[in-house]
Amino acid sequence: LKRAGVTSHIIKTRQYAPPPPPDKPSVGTNVREKRTIINGNHTFRFDCKQCYRTRSEVAFTLAEILITLGIIGVIATITISTIVTRIQNKGYVERMKKAYSLIQNVTTQVINEEGKPSNWILDSYSLETHEPNVRVVDMYASKMNYAKVCYLSPMGGASKCTLKPEEYKCLNGSEIDNKMNFTTGSYQIFLTDGAIVALKFMSNTGGGYYWGNPPLMFVVDVNGNKKPNKTGRDIFYFYLRDDENGEVHPYGHGKLGGILNPQPEPDCNKEGEGYTCAQKIITEGKMNY
Repeated sequence: LKRAGVTSHIIKTRQYAPPPPPDKPSVGTNVREKRTIINGNHTFRFDCKQCYRTRSEVAFTLAEILITLGIIGVIATITISTIVTRIQNKGYVERMKKAYSLIQNVTTQVINEEGKPSNWILDSYSLETHEPNVRVVDMYASKMNYAKVCYLSPMGGASKCTLKPEEYKCLNGSEIDNKMNFTTGSYQIFLTDGAIVALKFMSNTGGGYYWGNPPLMFVVDVNGNKKPNKTGRDIFYFYLRDDENGEVHPYGHGKLGGILNPQPEPDCNKEGEGYTCAQKIITEGKMNY
């Protein structure tokens, strides 16, 4: 712009707007608190009544903490219990297999010395003496590392170191059948490793015949009289026929021989008695029930 010889200049100036306010403070300050925040050269004030929650809104109550700890405790208890049971079951299986191998090895040795089982598993009831059974027990015990042997009375009654029948149960919690109960009517060999191998004969002088039993039955309690004292857990059944070449079988393998020659029904489950669990374990490789 020129006027009267005067030159005027329009000086352009820049307008600098103040920077935007910073983000509002994070949650955690009391609702009535007002805070001053400096951003550069500018000052902003926030009314926290509009932008904050109280501390009580983000903290856990005592009840919530106790409930959480309770849930964690229940889960931990179940997990630990499951792990302990698996470890115990694995131990029972290993001891059962060890005892089974021992019985078979000793049976083979006896056969090598005495011939087929029909030569030495005799009908004690008909002979009216328990001596044939005692002789077989002595042959087995002499080839085992044992602490003691409990024999039946001369009339075939209770053992001299009788275990308590009421302390032993089937897998389903029922009472063990008399013909299967090794605490009575059997000769018990207490091994030095803590296991018990009981020999129960089909015939004896005191009780006549255990109908449906094999000529010779072996009952193994892998941990002696320690709990749980249940068939299928720490008690297992095997048998020897007198018309074969001496192979020891787990219950449930096949027909038992003897007078009735029965075929045991599978009963290794929570609702069953558990007499055939040795066969199930050997077939499946573990205690899978």
